[in-house]
Formats: sequence, C-alpha cells, structure tokens
Amino acid sequence: MKKFQLFLTCTFLLLIHFNSNAQDTSLHGKKWKVAVFTPLFLDSAFNGSLDYNYGNNFPKFLNPGLEFYEGIERAADSLSAMNVPLEIHVFDSRSARSSVSKTIESARFKDFDLSLVT
Repeated sequence: MKKFQLFLTCTFLLLIHFNSNAQDTSLHGKKWKVAVFTPLFLDSAFNGSLDYNYGNNFPKFLNPGLEFYEGIERAADSLSAMNVPLEIHVFDSRSARSSVSKTIESARFKDFDLSLVT
C-alpha cells in the first residue's frame, strides 16, 4: 500500500507541475529533466570496491529510499505511456561525497525542470 501511495503522490506532483507551467503549455513538446533525491545510503551499502557490505542480508533502513525510487519509476512509466518525455536523475540524499544543498548549488543542476526530495 505504501508503494502505491508513493506512486500516486509522485505522479500527481509531476502532472501538477507540467499542467501549471505557463511557458510551455504542451506536455509533449520538450523532454522534462527531473532530479530525484532519496535516501539510498549507497555509501553504507557498498565499499570503495563496490562490494556489498551486508552479505546475504538486506538492512531495513534501505527500504524507504528504494520504495520511493520504485514509486518514481512507476510514475515515469505512467507518464511515458502518456507520451510525456522524461529524463530522470536519481541522487542519493545520504551521500557522504555530496550533500543535497551542494548538488542543488552546482552548475549542472540549473538545467533541471523539477526536483523531488524525500
């Protein structure tokens, strides 16, 4: 049920943004660049050699970020079926290398049309 709620929330947020954009009234005329920040804890899950740190176990603290990511993917699939072109970039909001604020302030972030932060 939680995943479905995330899916609906993300879909509605994207649709609201697209429908309220006064400069471009067409949803289909441009490829929308969307930045998604979610707590993936990739630094905790993998070491420097990209080996998984938890063996055969899967820690519960990784679930919320992955569930949000899954909701974003479902929303993107729904919008793609409506011929809305998307380019989604996912950022780990718990990254030790780059904070959310540092990423948002970077020059490459200026090209995004929408950002979602969890």
